[in-house]
Order: sequence, then structure tokens, then C-alpha cells
Amino acid sequence: MDKGIKVEIGSYIFTIEKVDNLKGTNAETDLMAQKISISDKVSVDIENECILHEVLHAIWYIAIGVCQHAKFTEKQEELVIGHITPFLLDFIRRNPDIIYKIMNRQYLG
Repeated sequence: MDKGIKVEIGSYIFTIEKVDNLKGTNAETDLMAQKISISDKVSVDIENECILHEVLHAIWYIAIGVCQHAKFTEKQEELVIGHITPFLLDFIRRNPDIIYKIMNRQYLG
């Protein structure tokens, strides 16, 4: 991954970047700064899972909203996202053609 890439999540633009100073975690999302940080010490597979995991946190926060977000504990949110992420990533990897269909593009592979 480049030093920093921009992704659109809802009407927000987040920066995803690799960092060397995460302590006790492989990744984190700073919603107010619209920044996702991924440890530069993880493998490519873990990096990809972390990116999807943190993007889901941002979607959760944006979709549910600040007021509704408070109805879920951080532990509940982490439990849901932690369980969904590996299955969603596996689905995307096993079915790239469906992603192209969703994007209204032709799969070339």
C-alpha cells in the first residue's frame, strides 16, 4: 500500500496509511480525523483484513449516526464487525465477479 490512499465512505473522504507506532493493535480508525491507520508490521493478508475491518467501523459510525451510535457499546460494535469482516473478505476474494457486477463493470479475469 502506498503511504496514504484516499477512500470515500459515504460523503466523507478517509485517508488510509501505514504507520509504525500502533501499540496493542493492528489498526485503528480516527473518525474525527477521517483517518485509518494500519500497522506496517502486518502481512498483506492481515493488512487487507484490517482495512476492511476499519472501513466497516467507519460505515457503522456514519450509517448509524452519532446519536444512534451511543446505543451500542464499543464492545458490541467490535463483536459485530469482528465477526463479519473475515466472511465479507472471503466472499470478495472468492467471488470477484460479483463485485464487478455490483459496480456495473465487466469482469476481465
